[in-house]
Amino acid sequence: MPQGNSQAKIASAVVPNPYHNPRYPNDSSNPRTITVAVRRSAVQTLSARGMLAYHQELAARRFEHIFEIAEIGSLHAADPGRLVVDGGRRGDPIGDRQIDAVRELAAIRHLLGKSCFAVVSNICGRGHDLGACGLGTDKQARLAAAAVLRFCLSDLADHWGLGS
Repeated sequence: MPQGNSQAKIASAVVPNPYHNPRYPNDSSNPRTITVAVRRSAVQTLSARGMLAYHQELAARRFEHIFEIAEIGSLHAADPGRLVVDGGRRGDPIGDRQIDAVRELAAIRHLLGKSCFAVVSNICGRGHDLGACGLGTDKQARLAAAAVLRFCLSDLADHWGLGS
């Protein structure tokens, strides 16, 4: 089992308060700015440091989108107010969109191979950090994981025609 932080990094940012009322004085109950939590994934961090090209970032976002559709699909909350009628049809548990996403992931796995697909799915799909992709947690392992990720994202960008 890969070790490491399975959550994306959380940073804070100061933004204008959407509930600030200029009619009242600026104090702790009516601040002009507030601090909010900002989610930063490994892909965003690598991109901010200039370690990912634009086409690699696009490929990472597209993979994340496909992965979310395949994993989550069309989950809907149960509607307790909905009337159940005899003979009514239940919705299809898996839709065409989710089937297409699973097929696309299978094609990506075939393109990248088992090990590279594991790195991309852990980092881009599940939001793990570079140390959690099974290569180790020291600096050399994280740099190796970043290099593998860049290589794989370039292959995906070429596969999808996103440029290079």
